[in-house]
Amino acid sequence: MCLLDNLSLHLADIGHQEDSLQAIWEAVNIRRRLAADNPAAFNLDLALSLSLRLSDMGCPNDAFEAIHQAVHLYQQLAADCPVAFNSYLQDAVEIRKRITARKVSPI
Repeated sequence: MCLLDNLSLHLADIGHQEDSLQAIWEAVNIRRRLAADNPAAFNLDLALSLSLRLSDMGCPNDAFEAIHQAVHLYQQLAADCPVAFNSYLQDAVEIRKRITARKVSPI
C-alpha cells in the first residue's frame, strides 16, 4: 500500500490527477478491508490515507466524505489513546473545516 501512496504522489506531481486519485482509492480500499479485520492495526493508516490524500483530491463531495470518515476514525483512536492521537484528530477537524468552507462557497 505504501507503493500505491507513493505512486499516487508521483502521478499527482506530474499532473496525472485522475491516475493519482485511482491509486489512492485503491490503497484506501485495501486499508478498509484490512481495518475491518484488524482495526487496531490498520485504522490509523486508513485515517491517514483518507485525511492526507483523499481530502486533497477529487471533487468536494468526495473530499468531505473522506475527511468525515477520517475524523470518525481519529475520534475512536483518540478515545483509546488521547496523547498519541489528539493532534491527528485536531488536524483532521481543521481539514474538514476547510473542505466544508470550499464545499459551500460559490465558485
